[in-house]
Amino acid sequence: MVAIEHVGSTAVPGLASKPVLDVDIAIRDLTAWAELVAPLRSLGYEHQPAGDFEDRRFFRRFERGVRRAHVSLTELGSAYWYDHLRFRDALRADPRLAARYGDLKRRLAREVGHDRAAYTDGKDGFVREVLAATIERAVRYG
Repeated sequence: MVAIEHVGSTAVPGLASKPVLDVDIAIRDLTAWAELVAPLRSLGYEHQPAGDFEDRRFFRRFERGVRRAHVSLTELGSAYWYDHLRFRDALRADPRLAARYGDLKRRLAREVGHDRAAYTDGKDGFVREVLAATIERAVRYG
């Protein structure tokens, strides 16, 4: 492992969130991810291939049948890694932005219930907007 970061809503003080811890673990080379399966399994994490995509390998942990934690393995320097950190940091830096995101999450939860795909899709535009703004600020202010 190269770096571990607490990401997701529980990483932003005061933000509405489910009681699920989201952690990103950056490794030097994602092709070596399989070497971490046994250590993660020993900690109670199960690999969830349905949650995998190009830059991420997804694991989750349950306690007494309740989902408690997600771990995403990614490569240090990947777009996935930087996008998660930029989004989290933008929410931490701007309480009004975090409040807007919390409002969106609560509205989506009411509207789509337990449809995880619809909930995630409903947040996508907001996330893209925030990430675009972080890039614009970085270009403008260096």
